[in-house]
Amino acid sequence: MKILIAVVGLVATALCSSPMLFADEDTHSARVGDLRVTVTAVDTGPITAPVARPQPPRGPEQLVLVRARIEEMKLETSCTSFTGQLKVDTAEQYEPQETLIGGWRGTVQPVVGAQRDGYFAFILKQGAKPAALILERDTKADEACRARSVSYPRLPLVVPQVVMVPLDGLPTTHDIALIQQGDHLIRFGELQISATAVAIAPALGGRVGMVRPHAGHHFVIVGLRLKNASRYPSCIRFYATLTVDRGYQYRDEPKGEGRPPETYDLLPGWERRGSYAFEVHDGTTPVALMLRRYPQLEKICAGPQHRPVDTSGGAAVRITLSGAATLAKRDSE
Repeated sequence: MKILIAVVGLVATALCSSPMLFADEDTHSARVGDLRVTVTAVDTGPITAPVARPQPPRGPEQLVLVRARIEEMKLETSCTSFTGQLKVDTAEQYEPQETLIGGWRGTVQPVVGAQRDGYFAFILKQGAKPAALILERDTKADEACRARSVSYPRLPLVVPQVVMVPLDGLPTTHDIALIQQGDHLIRFGELQISATAVAIAPALGGRVGMVRPHAGHHFVIVGLRLKNASRYPSCIRFYATLTVDRGYQYRDEPKGEGRPPETYDLLPGWERRGSYAFEVHDGTTPVALMLRRYPQLEKICAGPQHRPVDTSGGAAVRITLSGAATLAKRDSE
């Protein structure tokens, strides 16, 4: 009996002193520094191009969102920062991408508050199967945070710095759609404008966390590309509304990471991209984006340039959204 107790004690000591990170009871949860990161679901959907990609996509692609919940394991704000990568069944690894519906990119900063939800967005080759989320601590950011904190203990960073969370067995939803638009240019003031894509999603993401709509609503995001086609810096400013098939109109509201493209003072030949976010009723289909300008502001701007206001396109333009779809029924929450 004494020998057995001694063996058990040696094993317990070895487990407590080991630098390895042992799997939690929940295989989809892992300890990352002072944080617990739990992957809650995998969202998939068709996509043709992320909004930030400078080159056209190569071959068929798919959008994958890995949703996660971050919880602090300490009373005070954590100094743990980390990045995320996606490993697929072919052992390839993907970096998070900027898409129309946002998502965490780069380093996820320490949590402010007890808990927050968000997601990483990945653009995968068609047919690639998500296998695991790789979380790697940003040690430089952690050390800088510790140096600024008076109360934080100056202890060495705890290993391991990289953990892998398997995605098998997680609920999967298919309620994301992104419909590529025809590259039809519309002249509006000094600008050539085209709608690049319409994204439909039940939530938006960003560095701060996930933004959810009110009950009975979902988000519609319209991506725009614009170019100054005149000989002068642009003076045009406009606001956007979304028209749906039932005749309702919705004003743009800042949601998630998406931001409208800045139109004022754009130099000749320069281009910009951006997106508008609308919170619309479930069961409606987006049919057109309406852009209305502010003529008085344009007069004030065009005067110092010694030129008349460019009235191309009139007071408002209507951009038809072809191929738009309604939000698919959710498989799970």
